[in-house]
Amino acid sequence: MEENKYILGLDPGVGSVGWACMLVDENNEPYRILDLGSRIFEPQGESMEDRRIARGTRRVLRRRKARVSRTRNLFVRFGYLSKEEAWKVHAELSDPYTLRLKGKKDPLTMLELEAI
Repeated sequence: MEENKYILGLDPGVGSVGWACMLVDENNEPYRILDLGSRIFEPQGESMEDRRIARGTRRVLRRRKARVSRTRNLFVRFGYLSKEEAWKVHAELSDPYTLRLKGKKDPLTMLELEAI
């Protein structure tokens, strides 16, 4: 009696594992599905929602940092600020709302404008 050959295929995911068992011929080509199914389980650790929120937060912070960097580079490129001035952290300029209020009354310096 000849034994049947088969292939077991697995598809592991974050919250499930899919599987299929197939009979194969002498050329190892599948010709019949013996059985198939999936096993769904609760993933251990943080939930998918937590991961999605964290990824979104990282994306927002990375994009904000890139916008600030591009703006500073424009001020330097067009000669409004020196490279040292643009990249120096100015604690007194950390609140953009105070600067916006000041800008309504008085002209802002280039350094203050860049901080907004």
